[in-house]
Amino acid sequence: GVVAYESAKARRTKQAEMDGEAEIRELPKKVPLPDFFSMRASFEERYGTLTDDQVPGKSFMEKRLEMIEKGDFKAEALTDVLSLDDDEADTMKAIFNASGQLEAVRVGKRVPMPISNEDLRNRIALLGRSWCMAALLHTHRPYLKDATPALFDRYVSYLLGRFVLGLVSQGPPGTPVSSPSWAAVLHYDHEVRKQAMRNLLTGATLAESLQKAMDDPVVRERSFTTP
Repeated sequence: GVVAYESAKARRTKQAEMDGEAEIRELPKKVPLPDFFSMRASFEERYGTLTDDQVPGKSFMEKRLEMIEKGDFKAEALTDVLSLDDDEADTMKAIFNASGQLEAVRVGKRVPMPISNEDLRNRIALLGRSWCMAALLHTHRPYLKDATPALFDRYVSYLLGRFVLGLVSQGPPGTPVSSPSWAAVLHYDHEVRKQAMRNLLTGATLAESLQKAMDDPVVRERSFTTP
């Protein structure tokens, strides 16, 4: 009993030191591996088994949880949305820690932007799962109560559907004049998610925030139809 107590005490002390270092460097707090695996297990129990390339990376989940704890809602670049497979290769950088000692730390990895419909669907699904896993952990936060994979399935179907990617300007009868570029669709996606994060600050739930952003005529005009 004494040994177990001392071991638990040492783990708590080490975690507190890591959290302190992260706060000084303005980095997300590390999520212990058992907690990360527990979030994955809870998600899979509710929504079905995932492969590693379908699971949000640990470092990405740390950023998501930090965002929720601080209430600092921001739309991530799709290049920052990492899977567990993406997270495996660490990039190390030498920095001075709070004690003035040189040490190697992991710096954020990035992945390429989506280049196809399927790429975008998979990346948005991955981003959505990070919200869902966080919701299963933060059950006391009302704005996460409607975070489900289906919400992000509907969102990506909207992006790839006839009102965004499939939007075609018509000239003479039966003659298409123009259609959106892939870059325009990706830009619009980011602007919609930025507006959704702003909507969260008004007290709306995640699903309400995303739907309002999709329906927002100003966001659509300034970030999609006009450009």
